[in-house]
Amino acid sequence: MQYVYQPLTFKRDEHDGTIRIISRDSFTHPSEYDITCDTVTYGSERLINVYARLKEDKPWAEKGFVVAREQFVLQAWEWPQPERQSASLPRSNGAGGGSVIINGNTLSSWIVDGREVLQGPLEPYFWKPENDNQRAAGFARRVAEWKVVKDVTVNYTIIDDHTILVEMDYQPTATDRPIIPKVGMRMRLPADFTQIRYYGRGPWENYPDRKRSAFLSEYEMPLSEYETEYIRPQDNGNRCDIRWFEIFQPSTSANEPVASALGGTLRIDGLQPLCIRAWDYGEEDLDAAPRHPQDLQRGRFVNLNIDLNIHGVGGVDTWGQRTLPQYTIDGNQPYHYAFILSLCRQK
Repeated sequence: MQYVYQPLTFKRDEHDGTIRIISRDSFTHPSEYDITCDTVTYGSERLINVYARLKEDKPWAEKGFVVAREQFVLQAWEWPQPERQSASLPRSNGAGGGSVIINGNTLSSWIVDGREVLQGPLEPYFWKPENDNQRAAGFARRVAEWKVVKDVTVNYTIIDDHTILVEMDYQPTATDRPIIPKVGMRMRLPADFTQIRYYGRGPWENYPDRKRSAFLSEYEMPLSEYETEYIRPQDNGNRCDIRWFEIFQPSTSANEPVASALGGTLRIDGLQPLCIRAWDYGEEDLDAAPRHPQDLQRGRFVNLNIDLNIHGVGGVDTWGQRTLPQYTIDGNQPYHYAFILSLCRQK
């Protein structure tokens, strides 16, 4: 809301890089603000962050308060291009080293150094619970068929015993499919993986139709802050345009052993922008329509959704207005995406 209502907007000329300031306020002038441009670099990506701050105290805010801001990409992120030559890692359980079990499109077991990584399989998953806007619009009823994924092929390339390339293809075989809640996969991790670090949009939750205020940056927070706690539990906590994502255990003292047998960091590197949600409960808990956050059964695992795209938040009044077409996912179009999973030793 603050971003949409801000009194100044900024436009950058792609040819000479000039940034133009546009005032939408009839009673103030841009000279009343300190306007700065900061160039920041994250990996291969270079960004400009523009801020307009109050030059002096006001009755409603102190000097230095940011009243307007914008972000521009100078140099885009270079997405990884991994080699697709599979290593000779055994694809069944074995002692020591690493192994995987793949059943059809599902990675059902991933053992690294003799320890199981997965608390639930890595599997194609196109369903998501409703939010309040979507509940009023009959979302779950209209798209219920996507609780079962159809027409999907997943390819797993074993790079080494700690790294897997995952590629998913969706090819529709019909022309009358409803919109898709999301296109992607999910997995479940040990419950003590409760710290998150990522490079993408944030720090607050953002969706394809609600992300302009969320700037690209590196963020770190506990899982409890990555989730968004609504009065009535519902779909929440997505982050868009993620380049890489890490989830791990919080730091412990030098004399205190790491709580989990894994003792590592799960890292996800997208081969294109990703949408990622992480909860300490499952979709089935939200589908049961709990009335209050304390009704959720938490702490059994970490539920992680790794998606190419997700349905937008939708209307602004929860009276049944549907999401605009450009923020929905057509069930009659093909989709392909990929990401790299790696389990690293604790940093």
